[in-house]
Amino acid sequence: MPKKDGIILESKEYEIASEGIKETYQHAYSLYSWAVVEQVKEINGQFIFLWIKH
Repeated sequence: MPKKDGIILESKEYEIASEGIKETYQHAYSLYSWAVVEQVKEINGQFIFLWIKH
């Protein structure tokens, strides 16, 4: 079971940048380059979903 204050459930911040999608949280940092994004879909003008390669 993930810890309430652990890396899985902790708060994250996302940034859309020229080099890709940055994910930052207390214990780690990730960068997903645009090369891994397979599809971008907007829903009802409110949500944006990004499909990422596995």
